[in-house]
Amino acid sequence: ESSLWRRLRIHVYGGLCCIGAALMVYVEYFQGQPLYVLWESFPISKAQRTESSMSPWQTVQMAWGKYAVFFLTNPTGIAILSVFVLSAVGFVLYFFKGKYISRREKICSLLAVISMLMFIVTTAHEYLLSGVGYRVYWIFPSLLIFIFLIFGLGFSGPGWNIIFRRVSYAVLLVVAVLMIAYILRDVKDIRQKGNVFKWGMNEVYTHQGKEWSMTVLAACDFIEKNIPPGEKLLTLPFDTLYNFLTGRDQPTRQWVFFEHFFMPSEQDRVTIKDLERHKVKWVLISNRSVENGLGGFGKRYCRILSHYIDANYEPQVQLGVWSRDSSWAWNHGVIFLKRKTPFEDPAALK
Repeated sequence: ESSLWRRLRIHVYGGLCCIGAALMVYVEYFQGQPLYVLWESFPISKAQRTESSMSPWQTVQMAWGKYAVFFLTNPTGIAILSVFVLSAVGFVLYFFKGKYISRREKICSLLAVISMLMFIVTTAHEYLLSGVGYRVYWIFPSLLIFIFLIFGLGFSGPGWNIIFRRVSYAVLLVVAVLMIAYILRDVKDIRQKGNVFKWGMNEVYTHQGKEWSMTVLAACDFIEKNIPPGEKLLTLPFDTLYNFLTGRDQPTRQWVFFEHFFMPSEQDRVTIKDLERHKVKWVLISNRSVENGLGGFGKRYCRILSHYIDANYEPQVQLGVWSRDSSWAWNHGVIFLKRKTPFEDPAALK
């Protein structure tokens, strides 16, 4: 008994040490950084949601709807749910009725389940509080780990018939094969010649469509012809795809310029100093700067930065779609602006 509690204390203290170590990493990372950097790194408050973001309750409803449809209507989902329910019953019997299970094994099993549930709860802010719908899918790996933890514990008890246990394992194997076949079929549908996007050494299959690809390729071609390698390129409000594809670095720490990312005037001034310090001659602005629900770049946020760009840069080329509502994966358009005024004296920036 004393040995059991000693092991329990080791687990608890070990967990606290891990949390403390993680906090120390955050402290080291944010040391000397302004407060707005901390806010931007944890975008979970109500003020950091867009006008079109979902509330936590709406996110829960969305997740429930998606997973309920899968587990209650899809044959594969029904099979997984059935085996999970059986294994959960087995775990309860194993925990409460197991005559050949020691107290230590029971407590260790219970601690494993509690630890997994605690992990899911403590990371819930990533997919419930952010207001971004697709992050709901981020919980799926944790759910799978939890499900198979229950599988392992539920079918390890002595109360299960060996034949029934093997049948259950066979069902899981069939489910895995069906899921792999489904994924391979989906991959095959995507890997069509018309879905290839290629620039330089980068070659991927996308669903964005030909119009999006043509705009991106035209913009990359313009960058290659007009911005020498080694020069930096400011991309706004969130178009670092061009920095990646062309190898032109972003001149500032901040890469995302949306209202819900908590953009104070102090950060505008820091960005302007970065533009002057690195002598950035080109700025790319996409039509996401006027996307519905994101505030409007230069209108409700980043006014100082927008005024600075208007005063010191002038439009050169406009590409893509600007007549329809923009979004992150379609109706894409960009405009290139070139420096028209001299840069400040570097000594004045210190």
